[in-house]
Amino acid sequence: MTVVRSSKIEVVPGSLGAIKQAINASGWLDDEVTAAGELRQGKPTTLAGVVTGAAIVELLRPRRSRSLPGHFVLAATADRIVAFKASGAGGGDDVPYEIRITPGERGSWPRGSVRMVGLPDGGRSKGGTLELAGTERLPFARAGVDRDPDTDELIDLLAGGVVGTREVSQPCDRAGDTAQQPLAGNDLQLMRTPGVPLRCANVNGALRWVNF
Repeated sequence: MTVVRSSKIEVVPGSLGAIKQAINASGWLDDEVTAAGELRQGKPTTLAGVVTGAAIVELLRPRRSRSLPGHFVLAATADRIVAFKASGAGGGDDVPYEIRITPGERGSWPRGSVRMVGLPDGGRSKGGTLELAGTERLPFARAGVDRDPDTDELIDLLAGGVVGTREVSQPCDRAGDTAQQPLAGNDLQLMRTPGVPLRCANVNGALRWVNF
């Protein structure tokens, strides 16, 4: 369920497309959002950290970067990565977890200048390192539920995969081959349709099309 108010978007994550569809419906951005996910600055919470109290210290420490809010949603378009301030509520037995996204861009970078690295489990990773425009590196973690398909999709994208990699990434035959993923139009319009360049690469032991 999504509620769009003049002040905030309220969305319950859990189904693929919920966050990006909510931002698209708000009209906040002129361009279509192709992937979006909920994150926070800092390292992922671990069981050892909970036992020792380090997890609480991590959650309470000041944000590492002023380029982003402590809790945020990143939205990817064809040309940009845009950050919005966010917060979470609920998550109890009878109340589903809900993301509240505040209007107003809190950061914007060219699409190709933002990367995620240090991902031990790919799009399923609980956290990693976010690189901004080649000048800033900061640890990030999932902010709400451990598994959210929208955030999985965003991490896959910024790690160098194709939008929707977790669901629709296609295999390829020969490493090093190149191709183009159309952004609009159909197969008969490829010469006139802008697209995302792709390269055939080995991903976790299988040949897949990835961005380069």
